[in-house]
Amino acid sequence: MKRAFWREYRRARAILRIIANCKEINGRELRESLWTLGARMGVVGFYHLMSRFEDRGLVVGWYQKREHGVHTYWERMYRLR
Repeated sequence: MKRAFWREYRRARAILRIIANCKEINGRELRESLWTLGARMGVVGFYHLMSRFEDRGLVVGWYQKREHGVHTYWERMYRLR
């Protein structure tokens, strides 16, 4: 139980530290930054954690339309509240 708590705490602290250093950051870049720090997380777990941060008012998240060539997609963006 304690190990899982501290692992989650370290991930959360790393996420907030990365977001604090950026004006805004997309979810993909944020996940890649976590991987370089050694905080390995799956995509579903990452977005679940970010949703909890949004519910608690720590971060603001929104979708931004991006275009790459002829492809258009929506990307999740984050910033500190």
